[in-house]
Amino acid sequence: MRASSLLLFALALFVATSVRADVVTDILPGNDPDAASRLLGSPGLQADLKTRDPENFLRVFAHAAELKDMHDLLFGASNAVQLRKAFFARPECAFCQKPEEMQSWAAARLRLSNPNRLKALSVAYWDWPTLNTSRRTWLDGHGSDEASWAPLTLAARREKLKAWAEEESAAILALNPNTMADVDAMETRTRGVSEVFDANGMISLWDRLSQVRAGLSGMNRARAMLGDSKDPAVRQAYAQALNAPDPGARLSALSRVFDGLDVRGETVLSQAPSRAGQTFDDHSRQMIAGLLTSGFMSETDGTSGGRSFGSSTRSTR
Repeated sequence: MRASSLLLFALALFVATSVRADVVTDILPGNDPDAASRLLGSPGLQADLKTRDPENFLRVFAHAAELKDMHDLLFGASNAVQLRKAFFARPECAFCQKPEEMQSWAAARLRLSNPNRLKALSVAYWDWPTLNTSRRTWLDGHGSDEASWAPLTLAARREKLKAWAEEESAAILALNPNTMADVDAMETRTRGVSEVFDANGMISLWDRLSQVRAGLSGMNRARAMLGDSKDPAVRQAYAQALNAPDPGARLSALSRVFDGLDVRGETVLSQAPSRAGQTFDDHSRQMIAGLLTSGFMSETDGTSGGRSFGSSTRSTR
């Protein structure tokens, strides 16, 4: 091989080695999304890295995929709620959980400059300036301020906000609005709590809001239908609904109003607490379950479904 060829070969080898080394350091610890795209888009570069540095290959490749994932997420998610859920769904993404680090990276490396997307990212991380006054006041009274809030991870911020949400939930459940404006304000507060709690934690709040709305709607309907009714029981029930101490009591009173007027109040009835005699005790449940089971087995006796049901029933006893 001539000297010129050897020189060219050595130069090519040097360039390839430099490119490979640059890609690795740009991804780890550089967090460069462009380098990540180069690695992910080049099977040859992946194969070369895997051969020459097998110990680091998986770590570098995984982080490259993570960087691309973050790029696609930040340019794809349309609102703060989607972003926040995505960050919580990626606990293994260390810098995703660090608001300051992620936002600096997004601005510098992704050149994220759209003001709406920057604001959504800030809201997703519950940055201090995005919190409403009531939350900031509560946090300030419980040992947090803007300076101490800034370095907290996303999970740590949620834990502190959960304590606020628990107190806020108790306050919301104690409300008994008498106007639709008050109901709307109650819903706004409920939606604020829903940013912190999961779906299971919100069940009682959404149920209470439904009760409140059904109660006020029922009051409007009852008022229009009451007319000149002289029935003292109906009048008394209406007065009890008007002055009810809580939404459940209002709905119970309204159901008596509609019974007295001989009309159906479907929304009220569906939301009202069960009356005496309308619920099953443990003995009744066991008796009904026994009747249903024996009836089903009698009807399906001799069928494959019946045999399967019978064996599964016996195995649970």
